Amino acid sequence: MKIVVGQGSCGIATGAKKVANRFEEILGEKNIDINIEKPKNFNELISTNGESLSNYISGNSKFNSISENLGVCIELCKLFASVHSMGYCFNGITSEDIIITQNKECKLLNNKKIVSVNDDSYEVNYEKTCAPEILRKESRPNINSDKHTMAYIVFGLLFKSDPFEGSKTLNEVYYTKEDQLKAYEHPVFVYS
Repeated sequence: MKIVVGQGSCGIATGAKKVANRFEEILGEKNIDINIEKPKNFNELISTNGESLSNYISGNSKFNSISENLGVCIELCKLFASVHSMGYCFNGITSEDIIITQNKECKLLNNKKIVSVNDDSYEVNYEKTCAPEILRKESRPNINSDKHTMAYIVFGLLFKSDPFEGSKTLNEVYYTKEDQLKAYEHPVFVYS
């Protein structure tokens, strides 16, 4: 297994390595390549050629195998680690902002939801993929809150559902995004 970890990946790259090791055990496959290098610029992370990750989560697009599905999870970890290695984090990214290329790499649709880790001058994009402390306005987006976002998206990839749509949200009707986010003010989630 080849693992190259870039500077400043803050745990995401380590997590990707653990995930790859576990996938090798489960699948009996060897040589899962995790090569995380600092990109020269954001253009290396952006593509409009491919299929939206949300199509895979909704089931409109399908992976050819569990191995391919798990490989995309690793690619997602690599995408997050690449952004972090440049000193940036995500601000309300969702599966609709991520493209799966023909080579099954994860790329960003654009860089509109990327912010500098040290910049407090931006408006926070409140999405339900955000960590609870972001939704409760107790913190700004950061590398640690990105771990929550990444886990949310990986859950969707693996289980083809939303980890937070347990009985709390199934019993409610939401007409606006603000109403939907109210369900996440006091998060007690996952399936019950």
